[in-house]
Amino acid sequence: VRAAWLAQHPLEDGVLAIAGDISPREAIDTIAALVRRVETDPVAAGGDLGDQSTRRWSGDAANTLRWPASTRSQVVRSATVQQQAHLRMLFRGVPVHDARVPALRILMAVLGDQSGRLFAALREDEGLVYSVGAKSVEALEGGYLAIAASTRHDRVAKVRRKIRQVLIDLREEGIRPEELRRATRTLVSEHERGRQRRMRLSIELAMRAVSNRPWAEFGQFPRTLRTVTRQDVQEVARALLDPASAVEVCSRNPKGSG
Repeated sequence: VRAAWLAQHPLEDGVLAIAGDISPREAIDTIAALVRRVETDPVAAGGDLGDQSTRRWSGDAANTLRWPASTRSQVVRSATVQQQAHLRMLFRGVPVHDARVPALRILMAVLGDQSGRLFAALREDEGLVYSVGAKSVEALEGGYLAIAASTRHDRVAKVRRKIRQVLIDLREEGIRPEELRRATRTLVSEHERGRQRRMRLSIELAMRAVSNRPWAEFGQFPRTLRTVTRQDVQEVARALLDPASAVEVCSRNPKGSG
């Protein structure tokens, strides 16, 4: 594992960010000692991983990322007995530098929050799921969107149909003005809370250094969110949340029905 990590994620490609009250000199000395210990560890020299150690971020997602050629639903039956079935629906996302990220964040809030459309349609209205949510992950060369639901084995098919209908309605009708206002307030509040946490600040510092984005962008995010329109959100939904392009995985009891 250590050899694979060093080969695929060499230290010279890394960015370390520290937020808090520290002595820069002591921090640098401590880190340098750790790096020397890793580089001289004989365990790290083992394993044949080809030429992956020379890989660099190209920024060309088409050349570095692979998406399944087939988008047929996939059902994975677990070897262990489970009380619940877990449905995952995945979509191709966007990289961190994509201009649509603010609108995508609002879209995910409208879908996945406890006051969001998925929760209302699947839990409040009919009690079909134990839990349901949506998230977006943006990385350097691409990303993905995920919808996750836990339900009874005999309800999987109905839950799948309900999720697909929520997405179709969202793509066709867009979001309501009150949904845009609520999602924006929620995201701005989360952002301001995050600015008070050193862990969040260090992560944002590192991500912006790696992706070559200005630090000022982080502080301006609430202002950017407030410029997002309902049309922006609908366009993102139409571009990314096409049920026909989803990759579905369902983990269930081998004896489960549905």
